[in-house]
Amino acid sequence: MQNLFVLEFINVFVLPFAFLVNCNVRNEAVGLNSILAMTLNGVLLLQGSYLWFDLSQQIKNKTISNLTNIFKRLKLIDLALVIGSAIIILFYPSKGNWDKYGAIAFLLLAMLEYINYFEIQLMYDNKNDLNYVRKFGRLKEAKVKRLLW
Repeated sequence: MQNLFVLEFINVFVLPFAFLVNCNVRNEAVGLNSILAMTLNGVLLLQGSYLWFDLSQQIKNKTISNLTNIFKRLKLIDLALVIGSAIIILFYPSKGNWDKYGAIAFLLLAMLEYINYFEIQLMYDNKNDLNYVRKFGRLKEAKVKRLLW
């Protein structure tokens, strides 16, 4: 879990930085759409980073913290942000192709992060996870969903 929170946190900055550098090199405009989608994705990654950090601290210190109330609220807030961002990106004119495609890419990443945290686990990176899928023939519930219920 230590690696998960570090990777999530690093990606808050690395993904937008890479996109912005790429746009700058290509002399492409970055507009509201891509900035909005990058920010939304960053917010979700920060939440995930906090979740994995807290869970790793619980394991390390053998303590229990109650994230239930926080993540119950975040689930609703995040869903509203994802839907609102999708509507804005759909109807607000983009500054160019890179702005449009960047916004779509970051919005899709944000949607996948939301699903991965709150609905269905999408990342299967260890033997136990893969064995679960083989044994039960279905994907696991998301970690936050298991914590909430």
